[in-house]
Amino acid sequence: EARRLTWSDRGESAPRFAPDGSLLFASARPDPTGAADDDAQAIWRLPERGEATIVASAPGGLTLVAVADDGTMLATTQVLAGGSLDDDAERREARTSAKRTTIWHTGMPIRYWDHELGEESTRLVLVAPDGALRELTPSADTVALTNASADLARDGALVVTTWTTRVACGETRTGIAVIDVASGSRRALLAPTDEHGWAGPRLSPDGTRIAVTRRTHSTPTDTSYDALEIHPIAGGDAVTVDVGDLTIAAYDWVDDARLVVSGDLHSRGAVLLVDAASGAVRTLVDDAPH
Repeated sequence: EARRLTWSDRGESAPRFAPDGSLLFASARPDPTGAADDDAQAIWRLPERGEATIVASAPGGLTLVAVADDGTMLATTQVLAGGSLDDDAERREARTSAKRTTIWHTGMPIRYWDHELGEESTRLVLVAPDGALRELTPSADTVALTNASADLARDGALVVTTWTTRVACGETRTGIAVIDVASGSRRALLAPTDEHGWAGPRLSPDGTRIAVTRRTHSTPTDTSYDALEIHPIAGGDAVTVDVGDLTIAAYDWVDDARLVVSGDLHSRGAVLLVDAASGAVRTLVDDAPH
């Protein structure tokens, strides 16, 4: 039976279990100690018994993405464009004090759905178990990690992430990049094309492969289509997974050999089990309510 764990007015998101069994989550709930900005989302830890406390905070907020076996966390934050995590608090204070609200756009796109882009840049940060922050993507501009999906290897050695670049005519293209955590170096793993991009990278437990969505670009006459593929991190041939009529909603690794995929199948919920070596699919559930 479900048991409610958190009660804040502002709500919580991105729950992940830490190696010690405590529950990590992101929330903009007020900090009872007054140490963190109440307007910015922080990472909290809820022990098995006791109250939740803040693990880490940043001026632009933190959203929890993944947790490694040693308790190291991957998160996203926002910094003012052109700055870094180190000077973000100072630059935000100066902008507020000067009552500046304008945004200087240097390229398209300038909007995403209902909000303007350009004032802030999304960055990936590594969060130590003690809350210390380390920026992993200082070169990211205002579009590179907008709405990015990323994952952290269980041993904490690698990060895989979507990486978006501007192209002609105000459009963007999204590929997959690999970041070496020790050195901070980034390399392209899967490059986008004029026909398709990539989304949703998920690392296998041993860190040698990623499951990823290949997404075709929509056109004036056709919609976009998603396909599930498994790619070796070191390069090589991909395994294509035939999910049939399933509209993919989520997927994750069961172990190094198997992947579980959920989604919509003919307006009903479905769950598939995928053999990562061959791409063979076995249906576990195909008539569940959403």
